[in-house]
Amino acid sequence: MGVFFCRVYADYSRVVTFDTTYRTNQYSMPLAMFVGFNNKLQNVVFGQALLRDERADTFEWLFKQFRACMGGKDPIVIFTGMYAMTCASKVIITEFNMIVGLLLA
Repeated sequence: MGVFFCRVYADYSRVVTFDTTYRTNQYSMPLAMFVGFNNKLQNVVFGQALLRDERADTFEWLFKQFRACMGGKDPIVIFTGMYAMTCASKVIITEFNMIVGLLLA
């Protein structure tokens, strides 16, 4: 699936953004990042992963890893790009409280 790194900030993980770069590194692997903010409104990287691909099962694995890292505590809201949300919709919609898909032109 990929390599996942996570730091636990369970107190600040109520609102999370999730996005991937499009294969901009030398290995053409998508970099996925979970980012939120702390009580001083500073950005905090909760987790990041280098993924082999952008298939639905890869995103399902990634969201399950993120949930486990956060001690099973789900965010209230996840802001994400439309593609990532569509790929992992089976897991996200049933396990998280609210998903907001942003389509940026």
